[in-house]
Amino acid sequence: MKDRFNKKVIVLAFVLFVTLICSTSQSNLLTPEANQIYEKYHNAILQVRVISRGSKEKSSLGSGFFFTKDGLAATNYHVVSDAVNFPQLSFVEYILADGQSGEAEVVNIDPVHDLAILKIKAPVKQFLEIGDSQLSKGMKIFSFGNPHDLGLIIVEGLYSGLMEHSRYRKILFAGSLNPGMSGGPGVGGDGRVLGVNVSTAGNEISFFVPVEYLKQMYDELIVHPNQTLGPKWRKIISQRLTVEGNQLINKIISSSWTKSHIGLAEVPGQISDVFRCWGESGDNKKYWLIGTYLTCATEDEIYLSNTMQTGRIFFEYAWYESRSFDPVRFYNVYESYEKSSRADFRNAEERDVSNFVCEQEFVNIGGHPCKVEMCGRRYKMYEGLYDMTMRVTSTDMWSKGLIANVFIQGVAEIQGKNFFLKFLNEIKWQN
Repeated sequence: MKDRFNKKVIVLAFVLFVTLICSTSQSNLLTPEANQIYEKYHNAILQVRVISRGSKEKSSLGSGFFFTKDGLAATNYHVVSDAVNFPQLSFVEYILADGQSGEAEVVNIDPVHDLAILKIKAPVKQFLEIGDSQLSKGMKIFSFGNPHDLGLIIVEGLYSGLMEHSRYRKILFAGSLNPGMSGGPGVGGDGRVLGVNVSTAGNEISFFVPVEYLKQMYDELIVHPNQTLGPKWRKIISQRLTVEGNQLINKIISSSWTKSHIGLAEVPGQISDVFRCWGESGDNKKYWLIGTYLTCATEDEIYLSNTMQTGRIFFEYAWYESRSFDPVRFYNVYESYEKSSRADFRNAEERDVSNFVCEQEFVNIGGHPCKVEMCGRRYKMYEGLYDMTMRVTSTDMWSKGLIANVFIQGVAEIQGKNFFLKFLNEIKWQN
């Protein structure tokens, strides 16, 4: 009994020591301006937790901030997603700067831009004014949050502009965000909010969600002052993802596509500025094959739950060519490569999606017969949304061939098919 008590004392002492060191280091590293901003605005910041109804322990942890005097607070959707998707299992709890705590109500969500608005029934000592994200590069900005459950801190960094060429517009912050700071505010020297902490890429590179998206969510609540937008969250998530996905697919389809060359094929390459492409080559001497590979993908994902992400579009090509004229041997290997290239989606689990249903046919593409297989699986919780795949395999060349795979996550079925049709029409062949 005594040993256990001594161990608890040692652990407690260590935690206090780490907290003290972190607090001391934070104080020593901060500029007078950062200290002043912290002292002036820290009462507007809160800690946000999702609590398991069964164990009464936290399952996720983040930050938030008041932005109205009547108790509306902003945070990230991914922080509160468990309580949104499974309210019978979890609820949202807040902890104010003075230690006061209670249960918070989720009143609006935007999973596309990873935002949520909470309603808190507690006196608001302070709230932050909403600003805008249009600043000059190099301006000093500050981020509040609760990293690793160690207490409230402020991080000083620089505004590095808007990432316009990503699927979801984000602010680039030259500073370090840490786990637990998600949902906290990014503010300028005047204390006005320019963005919401969302993620980090490490090495002093982090991201904010532009505050304009929070303004849009707040405007929705103003239009409906006597009701919240919940609790039919799954329907709202479906609607938001469908609208955003349709806008993106329509924009991509209506644009002129940049082409890449792989083997004898001219294929879609960086078809939009939200895609990035990479290429490589290989030589499989065992099977006498030379391979050329190209992959293009969007880099952003939408977080829906701890088992499900969506929102990516990516396509990949493999061109195989035999170093000897042996059609039988080539097609045996080529067929095995084609089968092994089937889509392996790992963005969801069995509770989230149905099994894939596929259909295939042979299609003439630019004078070359190809086998085309399209597959889809529906989202169980978000009606009208699907993961969709298409695989194209050339079948008429004796010692060479093209395999193309296209993957789309979280799209309406008709939009996915429209994208596939455009993709097929863009494949051309060199003479």
